[in-house]
Amino acid sequence: MPALSSSVVAELADGMADIHLIESVILPGNRAPRGLSVIRAIVGQAGRPLSVWRGGRFVSVPGWSGLERVTLDPAGATAVAGRWASHNAAPDLALFPPRFRSRSVLFRAGLELKLMHGGLLLLSLPVRWGLVRSLAPLARLLKWVAERLEPFGSDTGGMRVRVVGRVRAADMELREWVLIAGAGDGPHVPALPARVLYRRLRDGKVAPGARACVAEFPLADAEALMAGLNLATHRATRPMKALFAEAIGPDLLLLPPPLVDLHAVIDVRRWHGEAEVTHGPGVVARLVRAVMRFPRAGGAVRVGMTMERRGSGEVWVRDFAGQRFRSHLTRNTAGPGVRERFGLLSFDIGLAVRDGRLWYPVVGGRLAGVPLPRALLPSSTSCESVDAAGRACFDVAIALPLVGPIIRYRGWLVPDGERG
Repeated sequence: MPALSSSVVAELADGMADIHLIESVILPGNRAPRGLSVIRAIVGQAGRPLSVWRGGRFVSVPGWSGLERVTLDPAGATAVAGRWASHNAAPDLALFPPRFRSRSVLFRAGLELKLMHGGLLLLSLPVRWGLVRSLAPLARLLKWVAERLEPFGSDTGGMRVRVVGRVRAADMELREWVLIAGAGDGPHVPALPARVLYRRLRDGKVAPGARACVAEFPLADAEALMAGLNLATHRATRPMKALFAEAIGPDLLLLPPPLVDLHAVIDVRRWHGEAEVTHGPGVVARLVRAVMRFPRAGGAVRVGMTMERRGSGEVWVRDFAGQRFRSHLTRNTAGPGVRERFGLLSFDIGLAVRDGRLWYPVVGGRLAGVPLPRALLPSSTSCESVDAAGRACFDVAIALPLVGPIIRYRGWLVPDGERG
């Protein structure tokens, strides 16, 4: 890292106009040799703050957090199944955002034995809580434990690199490269870039000067050197759709590009802008706003918006001058559009494209899973549009039968890193 992974990304990203996510994972076999320096590097970052590029900015996450279950099954033949992986440090996290202009870059690594991976996760908790500075002093002890567990597990490991980006209009593709290393040949992989670069240096194909080894050679050069080793690589490409692209369908392309971009959520998207917030009168309206944690009234209110993909759904966090409320959106399995959940309340949103705007009509609702009668459903004239400056605009107006207006907030948003 990053010599090999960057060459993979350069090939996978070829032809992509807008890269949303670069994600790498390394899963060595338990019988792979691990020296003291490797153990110290792994345990030394467990629980410590790790800087990760997500949604166009660096955010801090604890090392060895973000547990995920990963299976590498190239060509349908499962070779590395059900292993755990967690956030880990790698040069990719710092070098890939400026080089490939990706909106998010993630790197995970995992230990084959869940006992070891989960044990390190538990040991990292006192570091996360600030009770212990680092687990590095335990490196020698943990190496001894790892050696006792070496007979268990396997000598098969794997590596996967994924790139997700826009290829046409609103079309997204997920492209992945998988390396499977068997018979204990995984440790040969880190040496491949050195062998490639030795040959390129000999042939005068490397420019002089010290620099990070990012996309310095074609991936094919490294794959050519895998002959004779128990190493196999596989590629796959498949379409990938964001939640709103699936829910709206072809009509999505009838929207202006800023609105299409607004709902292109593959990992994390962050936006900022300004809004005007007005309230409806009455005690009931005030109570509803308090329960829903709606923002206070005001003009020129600073707004932040975070959209994060969670599985096949999205979590939206709206921040009005420090006052936040969130919702969870998924496909509406009972009809068209999406279902938006606020705690025990959920609403079915029809989603309609008309005159270059995206409308959000409420067509159904539930309280703790029990359908609400139409007489209790809120009415909404909410929509999204684009202003003369090319900014995504929102106008959300919510009212209740027999109560009247509850809240209205309208304003504009631009991606983080841009000025409105």
